[in-house]
Amino acid sequence: MGVKGNPPFLDEEPGGSVKASESYWMIEDGELHIQLQKGLKADTWPMACKGHQALDPLTQSEVQKKLLLERF
Repeated sequence: MGVKGNPPFLDEEPGGSVKASESYWMIEDGELHIQLQKGLKADTWPMACKGHQALDPLTQSEVQKKLLLERF
C-alpha cells in the first residue's frame, strides 16, 4: 500500500482475506487511515498483519463472541 513511485507505506500481508473492492486508505491530518473489509464478516483475525503479534486465545474468544452477538 503506497503512492506510485515511492516506497510503500505498508508492505505486510493482512491477517485474513480482504475484499479489496470494499477497502480503502487515505491520509487525513498527516495520518494514514486504513479500512480493510474482511472477506468473511464473522472471521476473527488472530492479528492485523501476518508476522505481527497474535491475539491471546482469551481475547480472540471474546472478540468472536462479540461478533456473534452483533450478528443477532
